[in-house]
Amino acid sequence: VLEITVLDDNDMVPIITGSYFISVEEGQNISTKIQAIDNDEPGNHNSKLGFKILPGPFSNNFTINAATGEVCSKEPLDREALEDERGQMVLTVKVYDHGVPQLSTLVNITITVGDVNDNAPMFLNQSYEFSVFEDSPGSFVGEVEARDADRTEINSRISFLLQRGSGSSNFLIRSSSLASGYYSGQLSMDPDMSLDYDTLQQKFFSLVVLAENTATDNVGDTANVSVVVHILDINDESPTILPNSLQDVRVSENGTQHGLVCVLAASDPDTNPLLVFEELAVTCFKGASSAGEVCWDWFMLAPNGSVLVNSSDIDYELCDRVMLTLRAEDLYTEKGNRYSQNETLRILITDVNDNMPVFLPISETFGEQPGLVWCLFPSMLCHALSLQATDADSGPKGTITFSIISVVLVEDNGVSRPFESLFKVETTPEQDSYIGSIQVASNLDGSLKGEYQVTVEARDGDAPGHTAQTVLNVSVTPVPPSGNTLHPAQTYSPLLSPRRSLRLIRATAFASSLSQQWMKSRVTLKASKRKGCWAGERGCVAVQLGTRACRPGPTNRVSQLHRL
Repeated sequence: VLEITVLDDNDMVPIITGSYFISVEEGQNISTKIQAIDNDEPGNHNSKLGFKILPGPFSNNFTINAATGEVCSKEPLDREALEDERGQMVLTVKVYDHGVPQLSTLVNITITVGDVNDNAPMFLNQSYEFSVFEDSPGSFVGEVEARDADRTEINSRISFLLQRGSGSSNFLIRSSSLASGYYSGQLSMDPDMSLDYDTLQQKFFSLVVLAENTATDNVGDTANVSVVVHILDINDESPTILPNSLQDVRVSENGTQHGLVCVLAASDPDTNPLLVFEELAVTCFKGASSAGEVCWDWFMLAPNGSVLVNSSDIDYELCDRVMLTLRAEDLYTEKGNRYSQNETLRILITDVNDNMPVFLPISETFGEQPGLVWCLFPSMLCHALSLQATDADSGPKGTITFSIISVVLVEDNGVSRPFESLFKVETTPEQDSYIGSIQVASNLDGSLKGEYQVTVEARDGDAPGHTAQTVLNVSVTPVPPSGNTLHPAQTYSPLLSPRRSLRLIRATAFASSLSQQWMKSRVTLKASKRKGCWAGERGCVAVQLGTRACRPGPTNRVSQLHRL
């Protein structure tokens, strides 16, 4: 007898029986069993089935029995943990046999988690504080906000109400939806109620606002929050700037002062004013004249009344007085004029010694080279030799004193020889400048040929002092011999003739027979009648500065006189 045994080949895939859609309320566990068959020969590996959860978004939330296919949740399900709006969880399970080659089938388990009203509303702030003016029926007071984490509209709906208490009847609250689970409660005054600030013992109300969600057949939890409503007095008085805060202030120039200059103050008889200061205009003056717009950005008036230095370019020489026109404003004013009267703050700029002396061009020049001065030897006459300098600073800070720093003779052969006490300088103030008169202090040596280089320094007043220097070239010219040499005068003193704009000097006399050619090339003389004296008499010789014009030579009358 021939017995043939047919061996089973693993050619049948597992078959899933049934579908797996599960609905469950949140907060519960689930358990379900996957049903499947395999049509290969029973009792061997080809028909033996196994079960496995494939990796996915929710695979860690469940376990499965590999032999029986029973699926269980690890913990109660939470609807609020699911991002899916429908609350669905999809779990993929692989059903496989143990044959070779292994065959398998996939099956999805869809779990819908129902929302339960298990979350209480939560206010976004721990407390609220609002203000409202008296006598304002129906006016908006403020808004409270709350959220509910439940995922369905019915469970996340929030209603606001006022807890009964002192003063709650003066207010109304209305709920409105801002987004899913996000609501606001708009608090307002009751249109039929009017509050009088003056009759209220307390100027505020302490309210308790409740937030609750009321789901069908289930009353949710309630949250509450404290709300304080301040009743404000109607502001109908104008502010006043205090006169004491408008006193003159002084600010140093040239960036030497920074930050706060002064603080203005204002008052308002209303109970709750909010005062700010406003700059209206800035006017700049230098002395009694307008300085234009130069000071417009030097200072800043802050809303709190602080006057601050706003620039490092404050310059006394450009502007010494700043007039700041300003006013105060009450931002809480509801009726009447909200502004104070316009007031003016005067800011005085104080001078700082920040300018150096400046030499002006030499008023009289001899020879072809600027700064070359001729002296007569042996008469020691330096013809109207003077320097002029100015300093832009004021008062003692702009006072100039001249001094001779050094004297060097540069001989014709190029040799330089220093001298001391050969010349001296006298300082004389003149209107807005200072004159330095150079004089011979000791005998000049006529045998020395060359030019003296005289270094003159101008120094101003208060510390820190500033100096400037200039160099004069002085040449010595001998007086031609003459039998009619006159006696020298004893003084040399500059005077000022305002009528002729001349410098009048009592000059050392020189020989009347001095050639007209020398006179024409060196000096200009003008006859001046002053107190009855002739130019040729003892009195005044007028030397016109800044010109090379000549007058005729000495007359017979002049030559016969012994002294000027």
